[in-house]
Amino acid sequence: MNYDYEFESAMLRTLDHGRAIKITLGAFHSSPAKGRLWLKGYKVKHRVLPDREHVAAWVEEPKEPKPDIEEIAEEQFTLL
Repeated sequence: MNYDYEFESAMLRTLDHGRAIKITLGAFHSSPAKGRLWLKGYKVKHRVLPDREHVAAWVEEPKEPKPDIEEIAEEQFTLL
């Protein structure tokens, strides 16, 4: 499934240009590339287009997790 790696590459390029790609609904949902991107930490997003046969798809970089207040306090007190 060579198209799957092309799909993954196209999805990663959405980070650079900020525009979604258009792909058929069936190809999007059957592609293992979504799982590979998700395992790398990316958020895989999509919206079904009005023709109901295609989706607009893109990835977003994960947000940095907010530090836990208790963990920060423990780190500061252990340094003293």
